[in-house]
Amino acid sequence: MKSVKIIDISTLVEKGMPQYPGQPLISLEHAKTIPHDGVAESILSIYSHVGTHVDAPSHFVLNGKTVDQIDPLKLVGHCRVIDVSGIESLEIQVSDLGSEEIEAGDRILFRTINSLEDRRDFENFVSISEEAARFLVDRGIVLVGTDFFGIEKRRNPGHPVHLAFLGKDVVIVEGLDLSKVEEGEYEIMCLPIKVKGADAAPARVFLKKYE
Repeated sequence: MKSVKIIDISTLVEKGMPQYPGQPLISLEHAKTIPHDGVAESILSIYSHVGTHVDAPSHFVLNGKTVDQIDPLKLVGHCRVIDVSGIESLEIQVSDLGSEEIEAGDRILFRTINSLEDRRDFENFVSISEEAARFLVDRGIVLVGTDFFGIEKRRNPGHPVHLAFLGKDVVIVEGLDLSKVEEGEYEIMCLPIKVKGADAAPARVFLKKYE
């Protein structure tokens, strides 16, 4: 009988974690405590694009789908992790995809050098190029993920990478922790908080592999 391995590829949400400059900082306040109130309850304040999160089309597309409107079938199913940690450029190019047979309906996660470094440099991180984004969209993928808190280089005029994906309702998952994940085939379970009208939401993401 095959055993099942579950890998949590979510970034731990905590005070002091890496965040884009200018984002409101995470706040966790204890509203009630067991010694004082007999119960523990907290107030959590978190930006929608912090840590591991899902971008909905409405993040960049006017009247686009919001997080609660994403098709759940895109968030669960077969997934492929592609290791591009050896590239020298800060942008993943079409040529970096090699001979990968990317097909319609695929869910693709990119493991880059970001997974092996302290992810606090918001100027120099590996992202996806516009050409690679359009290549993946043309192949018909339904979900794309990356191991940095943004899928596109910072200050990219017009945000063409986000628009390429979100304009075709491709789910973007940012802020994954792929440091302990090998290239290969998996099953993904991507579970964003179901917030009505939200342009993004924090998510817990797991990979499942049979051994």
